[in-house]
Amino acid sequence: MTAEPEALARLSDLAAAFAGTPEGDAVVTAVAALREALAVADDVLAAQPAASAAIRPEPAAPQAATPAVGEPEPYVVALAPTDPLAGREAVEVTELTERHLLHNPDEVPEWREVAAELRGPTIRTSVSFALGPLATLDQQLDHVAAANGILIVPRSRVESAGRSDVTFVVVADVPARVVSPRVRARWHRVDSAG
Repeated sequence: MTAEPEALARLSDLAAAFAGTPEGDAVVTAVAALREALAVADDVLAAQPAASAAIRPEPAAPQAATPAVGEPEPYVVALAPTDPLAGREAVEVTELTERHLLHNPDEVPEWREVAAELRGPTIRTSVSFALGPLATLDQQLDHVAAANGILIVPRSRVESAGRSDVTFVVVADVPARVVSPRVRARWHRVDSAG
């Protein structure tokens, strides 16, 4: 059993403990939908092995090579070119605490734990409510370029974006992590759909 089904099982168990509350019921429903979507995706990929090779994005320009499967890769922050940190080779996560993260803060717990915008009452006060949903990488990078926020993501998530209006800087104290081919394929499908 891989880590993803185990994580879904843990999330489902945790949500079930809060069944009867709007939040718990919403998470139980979301986990069920996610399980169904993952099963459909697995069936499609299993039925069309050539499709899994076609999912990999082609790099837009010569860049650092995508890490081999199972190899950890660094996290980078996407910044507007006008950001004072944009010219640096590396930054620390504490230097990013006053900036708005344009994606789920749970994806970068190192930032979430020190982020200024997540301290105190945050319900419906986040900049994210004003910006609305940003479903694709291009939408998120458009907002980075406009200096509305930042992204902190694995380098392979943005390396093929080919954006000259956004700067990518390594976040030195966010540990490199292994990104599974399945996650990379999911990124590509979401970004291509937008």
